[in-house]
Amino acid sequence: MADGKLDGTVVLITGGARGLGRAMAVALAREGARLALVDLDGEELQATVREIEGICGREAVMPLGADVADPDSSTTAVHYTAENFGRIDVLINLSLINNSDPTRLLCIAKDGVCLKTRGGVGGGGG
Repeated sequence: MADGKLDGTVVLITGGARGLGRAMAVALAREGARLALVDLDGEELQATVREIEGICGREAVMPLGADVADPDSSTTAVHYTAENFGRIDVLINLSLINNSDPTRLLCIAKDGVCLKTRGGVGGGGG
């Protein structure tokens, strides 16, 4: 089990399956954070979760297959995280898109972050 500066801090990371999101998740796990990782790439997400389970145990990480461009999916991820971990202390939004659909980009940029923030990050809600 990890034990560090962030022991018990609940962190939700969008785009948490690979790249910078994965690197941050691993680093935070080593410091004792509890993690909710949101991504659409199920295989990469599960690989990241297995790596983190090896650092801090199964109870400290939760994979969430969600699309942050979809308001319902994004809101569900936030509520599920808060319900399972009791709160959300930190939001790290690293979601990316790999297509040229400007509408989808605007949804991620505008609605994804706003909905997650309104959904209860930091325990404040509303």
